[in-house]
Amino acid sequence: MLGVMFGSKHSFHDLGLWLKKYPEITPPSPKTRFVDVPGADSALNMSKVLTGRMQYNRRTIKMEFSIMGPREHWPQIHGEILDLLHGQEMELLLDDDMDFCYTGLLSVSGFDPQKVTSGVTITMDAEPYRTRMQATQRIIDVSGSYTAAIEGGKKPVCPTITASTEMRMIFGSVSYSLADGENVFPDVIMYEGRNVFEFIGNGSVTLAYREGRF
Repeated sequence: MLGVMFGSKHSFHDLGLWLKKYPEITPPSPKTRFVDVPGADSALNMSKVLTGRMQYNRRTIKMEFSIMGPREHWPQIHGEILDLLHGQEMELLLDDDMDFCYTGLLSVSGFDPQKVTSGVTITMDAEPYRTRMQATQRIIDVSGSYTAAIEGGKKPVCPTITASTEMRMIFGSVSYSLADGENVFPDVIMYEGRNVFEFIGNGSVTLAYREGRF
């Protein structure tokens, strides 16, 4: 593995950073809540009570680099890296996993000019899921009515629903009016498992969403 992409910049080709070892990627920890019950041997797990599913904390990605080039250029290069990355929210792609990206806040370590080697550590405070770069699309032809069951992935997603004409949609027992063109409803969330949509009208509907996984 040669490096990573910070947004549109490659760590080696554009920034002159040599990745010392594979990035340390911690799994996202579950958000747990336990309630002690008097007289019981163990606490009651209430982690899924509010949403019906497990939620997760953000994760940490740690990357260690060497600055390439002459020693006298190291401080300048480190300054340019700080300007470009430190405190920035952006997407991170690994060279060996270009189909998915991590999204989070970057921080760049300080630079010690007295050291013999030119080490710099870049850390990302990332969202729990990595997201597919290309949106998944499901095209549905509707003549009168059509019911579609779509399998959702690990990450909850809000799809963009594009209709060729005005229609009606039923999702989770709630009716929605689809306008001609793109429609986004913040409360229409596809969760892991079977998601059932019913469309009523005549035309075509496209559901587009970016899947996510750990």
